[in-house]
Amino acid sequence: MFPKWQKSLEKDSKQAIEEKRYKDALYLLNQLIEYDKTSHDLWIGKLICLMELGEMEQAEDLCQDLVTKEDAFYYEYVHIYSTILFQTGQYELLIELLLEIIEQDDLPESMEQQFQQMLEVSKSLKEDKKSEQALRYINHLKRAVIEKDDVVQWRIIEKCKHVSIQPYVHELQQLLVDQAIHPVVKTAIIERFLEQQVEEEVEISKYNQTMKIKPSELRKVNSDYSSVNILGLLEDVEQENPTLFDLIKKLCQHYLYVVYPFTPNEEAYPKISKALEILGYQYLQIERTINEQDEVNKYIIEIIECNKEYSSIIED
Repeated sequence: MFPKWQKSLEKDSKQAIEEKRYKDALYLLNQLIEYDKTSHDLWIGKLICLMELGEMEQAEDLCQDLVTKEDAFYYEYVHIYSTILFQTGQYELLIELLLEIIEQDDLPESMEQQFQQMLEVSKSLKEDKKSEQALRYINHLKRAVIEKDDVVQWRIIEKCKHVSIQPYVHELQQLLVDQAIHPVVKTAIIERFLEQQVEEEVEISKYNQTMKIKPSELRKVNSDYSSVNILGLLEDVEQENPTLFDLIKKLCQHYLYVVYPFTPNEEAYPKISKALEILGYQYLQIERTINEQDEVNKYIIEIIECNKEYSSIIED
């Protein structure tokens, strides 16, 4: 690039920005970048153009690259980057960035105050955003209940992992005793209650059983000792046929997930493990003579039904 051409592009791009012709300015700046004629003023100019043109994703990517350089203009780029994150509502990422920046020893005092203020505002807006999102989820859930769409209900409850459902415990509690609500959906609700340490006692009904529980005192469904003890009775199968055991383990986990938070009595563990073994052989079409008992047959039927219920909602 000839020096005169470079100066002409720099002058014309600066004038285009001043006249708010951001598309023209961006075209001129990109020509300079193609010839590796970059500078701090050029990068700032390009960021201004991208932001004014609404190309926030490109502006964000460019800022990330500039911040990585950690040159003399590091904090200026960080400031622009944080502004982009703020404007695009990426509060979690912004809070993480600001907490890291504020801890740095060489942060200019003038910027520290700005970043601290932005941090406090971002925290507040993050909570507001989560509250709005939680309300949207609950309204969508109500619609899915009216429409009797079990899969959509489950998906919404899964999304509630990322928001606070504490204000809606009473509304969700009503679903736990509603016979029309799918047992897998009820399990998902209890999981959210457990994760968010709901202290309030709630009532749940499944398969003609009703009980009162404190979610905060429950074990996680997949870490329940029932699974460990039931599968522990099938160590021989695990040693002889790992593929068969993996299938049995999946059947067991699905069964316990669907009936959760109801758990089998310890006296039932041997019968359930036998039922799982029988089903495993049947599903893999392995011939094996096992003496069945009426009580074992009862659990075979339960496990089959629960696995159907599980598969109707969750793709495994």
